[in-house]
Amino acid sequence: MEQEFNRLFHEIPQLTGEERQQKMNRWFDVQISPYDTLETPRVGVDQQATDWLREHYRKEGIADQTEEEYLQKHHGVYVPRLTKPCDGIPVYSNSGLNMAAIHSFRGQFVVEDCSELVGVSNLDRLYQNTLAEDALLLAEDIQTLAKTYALKEGVAYVEHLKSVDAADTSAAQNAHILFSLAKWLRYWGFRGHGFEADY
Repeated sequence: MEQEFNRLFHEIPQLTGEERQQKMNRWFDVQISPYDTLETPRVGVDQQATDWLREHYRKEGIADQTEEEYLQKHHGVYVPRLTKPCDGIPVYSNSGLNMAAIHSFRGQFVVEDCSELVGVSNLDRLYQNTLAEDALLLAEDIQTLAKTYALKEGVAYVEHLKSVDAADTSAAQNAHILFSLAKWLRYWGFRGHGFEADY
């Protein structure tokens, strides 16, 4: 399935019309959901998610469906807020606006705060849809940049922090953004995922 996924990844941009749509549909069929990789709980499959939705139903006072109808309607739905923390859920994301984006790295942090540090060539790589193997190569390059910069600025301690304090220097914040990006790329790349550059 991975070979088919990779083949379609390269074919689809060259196609148009119905053929493109058919290949896209097949491409989605052979993908592994990021939520499966993150082991995100699902309603009706994982008790934690079912209990969460049951509580949500009661709090919201949903009157047009019974509790069981509501649970059945949402059977199989992922509950992102119940996902366990890991490097695949970046600190720098849009998840505050949209819980469905918990696994997406917000590249704007890199563009606005670290573009001079990563350089034009790496920025170009971040703006391209990427397969897992290229994500891993990019992770190593970003990690090297982050380490070099953090050592030079005396902020190497941020590499192992989940987040940095807003009062920390911009050097600490910039290094943390880069370390976080490298960890995120490595997490997904090692698990067979690339990334889609959405801008």
